[in-house]
Amino acid sequence: MLNPLIEWQKLYDEGVALYKQGRYGPGVVVAKKALEFAEQTFGPDHPAVADSLSNLGELYCNQGRYAQSEPLHNRSLAIREKALPPNYPDVADCLNNLGALYYAQGRYTQAESFYKRALVMQVKTLGPDHPAVADCLDQLTELYHTQKQYTQTEPLCNRALAIHENTFGPDHPAVANSLNNLATLYRAQGQYAQAESLRMRALAIWEKTRGPDHPTIALGLNNLAVLYKDQKKYAQAEPIYKRALAILENAVGPDHPNAASILENTATLYRKMDREKEAESLEQRAAAIRAIKR
Repeated sequence: MLNPLIEWQKLYDEGVALYKQGRYGPGVVVAKKALEFAEQTFGPDHPAVADSLSNLGELYCNQGRYAQSEPLHNRSLAIREKALPPNYPDVADCLNNLGALYYAQGRYTQAESFYKRALVMQVKTLGPDHPAVADCLDQLTELYHTQKQYTQTEPLCNRALAIHENTFGPDHPAVANSLNNLATLYRAQGQYAQAESLRMRALAIWEKTRGPDHPTIALGLNNLAVLYKDQKKYAQAEPIYKRALAILENAVGPDHPNAASILENTATLYRKMDREKEAESLEQRAAAIRAIKR
């Protein structure tokens, strides 16, 4: 008979692996089993329960099921804050998860607060050059870019990229995340050639490490298509948007909030191409997705 902790760890690791593969539906099934096993075996306040709650919460968040994700992350944070020393990295991870959830919901003030709290903890306990610190910097950068606050992000982008490259080498997914943020900054500055080079490099890393059908590929393609649209390269942008939408819908379903973003971006492209009826149809689809309560 397996040691219960080993048995739980196998379930947990399987759920994490499915999450990393972008297979969120099967991941939820396994993560629920891991959580149920941990609660029944170890009790409601065990670290294994906190880990299981976080994994399930992240899966729900990536499916766009925000209302289901938030209480899981809050419960995980409460368990860890009660059981662990102040500023412990696992507590910072919970804060980051909640920040990402609030960011996805457009609750930017709350997201920034949680990201900053996590960053202070990570720097204090892990040091300024740890990859977890770089992850926090990347998340803050993405938040500021969404709010068009570009002036303060270049040092954050470059610092995160340097930490990730020094830690993992040039071909790690974390490096791709930092490259993507730096590309967003260059796009905002009108440096399209530099932005395109970084977008292409990030996509190549993601495709190599995660496969061509991962949801992250869809978001990377969407970003590349936006860049082409900005430069009036409409014929190049359209098939990339279509590929991005197909990948995303196949991975997470047609009603995901990110599908609405791609539809809205494609509609903007069609309006610039004087394809008004097609644009209107896509805008209606996107509006229906946005109207779904999450």
